[in-house]
Amino acid sequence: MTWYQARKSCQQQGAELLSVSEPHEHTFVAGIVQTSQSELWTGLNKLDVTSGWQWSNGQPLRYLKWLSGYPTTQPGYNCGVLKNAFGSEWSNAPCSEKHGYVCQRGHSVPSLPPVVNTGFCHSPWIPYSGNCYLLHRNKKTWLQARESCLREGGDLLSIISKEEQSFVITQLGYLKTDELWIGFNDRKTQMLFEWSDQSSVPFASWEVREPSHSALHAEDCVLMRGEEGKWADDVCEKKYGFVCKKPTSSKASNNDTAVTSPGCKTGWTRYGYYCYMAGSETKTFEEAKQMCQKADSELVDISSRVENAFLVSLVGARPEKYFWIGLSNLKDLHSFEWTNSNKVPYTHFNAGMPGRKQGCVAMTTGLVAGLWDVLSCSNKEKYICKQRADGLVTTLAPSTASALGCPEDWTPLVSRDFCAKHFDVPMNQMKTWDEALDFCHEIGGDLLSIHHEADIPWKQGGVYPAWIGYRMYDPTVGFVWSDDSSSSYQSWATDEPNNLNNIENCVEMRISYWDSDGAWNDVNCEDKKDWYCQIRKGKTPKEVNITDPYYNETEDGWIQFKGSQYYVSHYSALAVQDARAFCKKSHGDLVVISDQDERVFLWHQAKNSHNDLIIGLTVDLDGTYQWIDGSPIVFQAWETNQPAFKNSEERCVKMTTSQGLWETINCGDEYNFACKRSQSPPVNTTVAPTQEPKGGCAPEWKNFAGKECVFMGKPSSSDFGKWVASDCNSTQGFICSRDVDPAIASVPTEVPTTFVKLGNSSFKVIQENLTWSEAKGRCEKEGAHLASIRDLISQAYLELQIYRAKQPLWIGLSSAQTNGYFLWANNWPMSMEKWASSEPRPNRPCAYMDIGGEWKTTFCNETYYSVCEQTTDVPPTIPAQHPGNCPKEEDDSPLRWIPFKDSCYAFVTDMKSWSRAARLCMTWGASLVSIRDEDEQKFIERNLMVLDSYKDFWIGLFHNQRGHWLWSDNTVVDYTNWADENDYEDEYRGYSWNPDCGLIDSKSKKWKKQHCDYSHFSFICKTAKVISPTIKAKQEGPEPHRINAGLAVFLSIAVIGILGALAFMYYRNSNRPLLPTFENPMYNNRDAAYSDSKDNKTLISNIEITE
Repeated sequence: MTWYQARKSCQQQGAELLSVSEPHEHTFVAGIVQTSQSELWTGLNKLDVTSGWQWSNGQPLRYLKWLSGYPTTQPGYNCGVLKNAFGSEWSNAPCSEKHGYVCQRGHSVPSLPPVVNTGFCHSPWIPYSGNCYLLHRNKKTWLQARESCLREGGDLLSIISKEEQSFVITQLGYLKTDELWIGFNDRKTQMLFEWSDQSSVPFASWEVREPSHSALHAEDCVLMRGEEGKWADDVCEKKYGFVCKKPTSSKASNNDTAVTSPGCKTGWTRYGYYCYMAGSETKTFEEAKQMCQKADSELVDISSRVENAFLVSLVGARPEKYFWIGLSNLKDLHSFEWTNSNKVPYTHFNAGMPGRKQGCVAMTTGLVAGLWDVLSCSNKEKYICKQRADGLVTTLAPSTASALGCPEDWTPLVSRDFCAKHFDVPMNQMKTWDEALDFCHEIGGDLLSIHHEADIPWKQGGVYPAWIGYRMYDPTVGFVWSDDSSSSYQSWATDEPNNLNNIENCVEMRISYWDSDGAWNDVNCEDKKDWYCQIRKGKTPKEVNITDPYYNETEDGWIQFKGSQYYVSHYSALAVQDARAFCKKSHGDLVVISDQDERVFLWHQAKNSHNDLIIGLTVDLDGTYQWIDGSPIVFQAWETNQPAFKNSEERCVKMTTSQGLWETINCGDEYNFACKRSQSPPVNTTVAPTQEPKGGCAPEWKNFAGKECVFMGKPSSSDFGKWVASDCNSTQGFICSRDVDPAIASVPTEVPTTFVKLGNSSFKVIQENLTWSEAKGRCEKEGAHLASIRDLISQAYLELQIYRAKQPLWIGLSSAQTNGYFLWANNWPMSMEKWASSEPRPNRPCAYMDIGGEWKTTFCNETYYSVCEQTTDVPPTIPAQHPGNCPKEEDDSPLRWIPFKDSCYAFVTDMKSWSRAARLCMTWGASLVSIRDEDEQKFIERNLMVLDSYKDFWIGLFHNQRGHWLWSDNTVVDYTNWADENDYEDEYRGYSWNPDCGLIDSKSKKWKKQHCDYSHFSFICKTAKVISPTIKAKQEGPEPHRINAGLAVFLSIAVIGILGALAFMYYRNSNRPLLPTFENPMYNNRDAAYSDSKDNKTLISNIEITE
């Protein structure tokens, strides 16, 4: 998912994206995600263009774990990624990339005590909320500044809330040119910031691109600077001013600071030239306006960020949720205005505001203090009044109309001293939003911001929509103008903004002669469009050439991009098979997309072709998807509700022109397409055959294909032949390779004509085309059998012989004599399998190994080479089969029934919930398997060895509401094989909220508990054999009662002196599947609430991965 989608997913689960606040938490998280995919979204972001890095859940950023070289300063790399392959360290990436993600809940921002002004401060210290503050501008190092504060009975400033931050920059005489040390530092523990006075850290306010921790990680101390007092880390030895803080005194003195607001009435607070008062009663907007007017004031108007910050210090910590301010759009839905008719140079709307809402505006308090919401004007809220302080003499400059004009081809804006121009360019010169912004900056302006309908340059309208400067950087704040002006005017089209697919964060405006309203629409910022720039009147724009994006082209017309070559059909629409054939003719294939940059590049090419593009992604019948050339899927960009795979027919994929995202299609549908290749093919030449190097191998080294020599140690585990990650310091066998030695004579590697010993077996390849029966007889004449392949070593050896012989080989696997159940000719049951895709096929009873080493089935009268085996191993005794046959298999059935005693078993590899698996078994006249004894357990274990690539299989055990484990076919539970709780893997602990169903682990063969409907696994069905009318069933009496083994021991002990025994005797019921009761989890209500008694505080509650 994208970062935005991942965050929404977490929020829908009552959680947030992960935040990490200290080293121990990082270690815990690294352990949890170590088996997950390599890159996972966290809540780290810098989407607020006015601030630095921050956590999406409001936790302060105080701990850093950046990967070396990160965070990168590349434009658009605004979201934080946890890189599992690098010790779970952090990097940053474009928020539109798709990764897995980590959710976290129970990690709320600590609540803060309300602001209570108690105690006394000696002059010149300033009191606020139980503390005294003093700003020093004499410059000192961080340590010197702290020593100075300590001598005065305090410490360097600690800031624990937005309200305290606002107080410091508005009430202590702070100037926007100040640079002042505060107490935040990571001197004690590198990368873990803390306050020097040991205060808690519930709040942080970093500057843009901070904390950087540059200067070789020597920036260990923090200062505040700039108009809003944002924080930055710096070298502690540098000298700056500083702010001290200490608790108030409980005793008054003659030298205490008197908190006064000169020029203001009692109860009003002075800031700058104005006095402010928070009303004590709740009123409607109109009533609040009248209350202020009775006090010779107006509802507050706010002209800057700093004034907004002052109001946060005044009311931000109050318990009320809202305070009315004097802004509304009652006269015109599109335009906001102050009740005192002042201009609106600044706005600070909350996320989703104002949208298309009409009403009155109130300032929020609490965690989102200072943001503005549009409310119904009839709501009753408290309010803030504002009036000019008494005694001020101000001289207003006479207002004069601007005599400055606009450059040629630029249109003057009526409401502001700006000029605007629509850059209407050919399609190949259109720009993304960021490219358009860079262009406007380069000529000396900005993307157009609109604050009145008169600002719309309608005479410059074109056919295509064009970018304006409105963009949503931070979802918690909403849309803002790139020139930092106010959002006092809105002109959204109907049903906009809609943030389609959660990737529409930039705004386009369409103007034409038939539609001059200039309606806005949110779209993907990576789209390419015309654009509007603005520039101040009287300023001459810099001449900048608008050039086409330049890509090198090959002689045959392929475009070069980042080391690969691409062909995009602009006019030819083909079905997938034909499109792929076209690509292959030019030594390429349908395109494989590996990252976001490549996706955007191809999307822009698709937009030029005006048709969706076929790409090289395919969807299998089991719903999994893969690249057509076998490349791993490391990047995805699906449309919402995709892949759809409708009616199991949509098995191919296209990229849409609308947003460049992917949708499944029928492979026969015709679309434009994109090809990709690594390099240009040779001109008028064919590739010369590779000549094998001449030479041979030293003793104990084996020659392979005449290229390299390999020495292989002995296999030591069941994972032989597979790649297994391991500690680099552990001891393992190893494989070496080296070039052949020209000084050593080459030894031919022909197929041996005699038996070659391999372990307890010997193999011989018969290089003569025979039917399966003829091959079987030929082997028997030589005292052997057609070969059984029971381990990976035998499989690998025969693959090597096939490579040399260049011919397929009959093997001893057949179902001709076993009613569809495959068994080796020497009576060994299958212990592994290497079936090719769609194998074994129905009505093809004999098996061979093809030249790729996979097993396939065919008719037994086909003729192939064959392989014989002599072995000293003795096959296990096949248990006596009871009368009856397994159900007949239809040609298109996914089931292959395997007989054992009086039942038949089907191992189904489709992944289903327990409930769905149980219902499917019932539709086939069976039930989920019940396991009655150790013999039946061993039978299932042998068959699971063949299916070891499938991890777990549902069995028929379920846990009823009375706490009992039961078999779904009502068989008595008197044999169990549960795994020890300590053997459960972490994934079972994390996801099994109510582990009410049973499964068997194909690796350990133990039974485990898992949630019935939130987990999907393969499953095993079981049914009774069908008794043929010609077979007289053995008449059996009732099955003997079973006595629990523990009970037998108990009775034995009773014989020698322990009193008291209680025996429970059970009758075994029939194998026939019975109708399940309502306790059966097949009838679980999926919507029913379930409780979780575990303590989930600070628990990572959901790790989701989008492959």
